[in-house]
Amino acid sequence: TGEATAAAEDTITKEKVHYLPRVDYDPEPTLDFLAKVFHVELFEDEEVLTWMSGRTPGYPRSEDELAGKMRRIHKHQAFYYGTSTCRKAPDGKLYNRKSLFCRLHVVVLDDIGTKVNPASLPAELTPTYIIESSPGNFQWGFVLEEPVDNLDHAQALVSLVYRSGYTDAGGNMPTKLVRLPAGFNMKPGQEEMAVKLVSFKGPRWTPDDLLRVLETGLTWSDITSDDTTRLKQALVKSLGATAWSPVHVQAPSHQGIVDPALEW
Repeated sequence: TGEATAAAEDTITKEKVHYLPRVDYDPEPTLDFLAKVFHVELFEDEEVLTWMSGRTPGYPRSEDELAGKMRRIHKHQAFYYGTSTCRKAPDGKLYNRKSLFCRLHVVVLDDIGTKVNPASLPAELTPTYIIESSPGNFQWGFVLEEPVDNLDHAQALVSLVYRSGYTDAGGNMPTKLVRLPAGFNMKPGQEEMAVKLVSFKGPRWTPDDLLRVLETGLTWSDITSDDTTRLKQALVKSLGATAWSPVHVQAPSHQGIVDPALEW
């Protein structure tokens, strides 16, 4: 329920973070950041999803709700937003569900600098923005020139980006939670690490340019055309299993046979 969610948000693990000092948040830089990411005019029923939490995000909030909470609260929190906008559910509430998908606005790569060496990435892969979420660990955001309004196309784009071999394969989903440049890391031992916007000076991207620079071997028209043969072949090659499986194969047999159920 809403009351239970609110209660959970007000209960940060006391034995670990009770000592954290009072903090005052200014929502304006966060709203400005979101305006730059969601730079196109939104549809009437299109909602930007945001989260705030002490540890694990709960249900999403609207931008206005987030701004209101930031003005009122004074405890350490982590802040997130969704890479895709969604419509409200029939009950009038916001949920981060593929069934409510509206448009993919940004593709974000995690763990640059830790799991992924920036020097290993293509020279042309200039992110629109960079956020430091923990010491030496960055998220690179690639804001799309025009958002993608087809869920299958959005999933295919994200799958190809994350299976390109240039980044960690986690986070292969269009409705992905990523960091806002506000608040704190809030992972155990990093409760006082402020999440910072390093830059927002890069170009906006087209899906075609992302696919080309990441050397996926496919064009955007390969994804959006009625004939998806090349797309399915590319995904099978990169995933090693069925075309739309989100699971990267770890245990093929000696004969190369893949058991999809076992992989799941």
